[in-house]
Amino acid sequence: MGQLHAHGHPGDLLDGLLSPGRAAHWLAGLFARKPLRVLFVGNSLTYYRAPGPGAAPVLNDLPGLLARMSASRGERRPLRAARVSEDGASLEDHLRGSLLEGALRAGAWDYVVLQESSERVRARPAALRRDARLLDARIRAAGARSALFSTWSESGRPQAAARCGRACAEAAGELGVPLVPVAQAWRLAAARSPQPALRMRDGLHPGPDGAYLSACVFYAWLYGDSLQACGAAALADDERAVAELRAAHGLPPAGSALGPLRAIAREAVLGARAQGRRA
Repeated sequence: MGQLHAHGHPGDLLDGLLSPGRAAHWLAGLFARKPLRVLFVGNSLTYYRAPGPGAAPVLNDLPGLLARMSASRGERRPLRAARVSEDGASLEDHLRGSLLEGALRAGAWDYVVLQESSERVRARPAALRRDARLLDARIRAAGARSALFSTWSESGRPQAAARCGRACAEAAGELGVPLVPVAQAWRLAAARSPQPALRMRDGLHPGPDGAYLSACVFYAWLYGDSLQACGAAALADDERAVAELRAAHGLPPAGSALGPLRAIAREAVLGARAQGRRA
């Protein structure tokens, strides 16, 4: 279900108390501390808790992992992420529900990320374009900007993966909104040797490596080179975050090579931006 994060508001700048030079410096600092607010709208590819009674472990938390990476890297605009998600939900379901409307009203979001189900992206690209267009109108009315999460295929077959990536790119191009090229990064990773284990056993949901790769794509899209150009403490915290995910999945803590995943994410984002400039 949905989750929102509160944030504080700095004090007002009182006219006449600061010289123009000091005021400009104060405003620059104010903007630097202003959080980057991102709302994720999707399903279990955005957030997934293991099925079962009681306090089941969280197996995928894209907004949470991104916020953690932002904090460990000390970004000048720290990420404040929230989600409106439900297992199995489509963008059409979110259009019909009331939770998204409440989140948009509560917002002041910079971006609202739309994540469609893989099956609908592959089998019903026209529905993806229709629902994303309707949601984009609501998001613009709320003063935010839409971005489209390019989802991977549910099968992992190369043709299906290419179809998913192409459908998301076409929808983003038609709307004139940014595409976050997660599907492209997954295709790049599938071509690597050794190939990282991106999926859970169900063939759809991301395992620890897939969750980290997806987060890295979003991070490179939002923040650029600080994904990799950061201190050792931040990289060590990435290792701890993935080790915690591996424990939630019942896997040994070691076994994930994170450096290559960061490089793949950066390659996917740079490639998508270059393609956008050529279009």
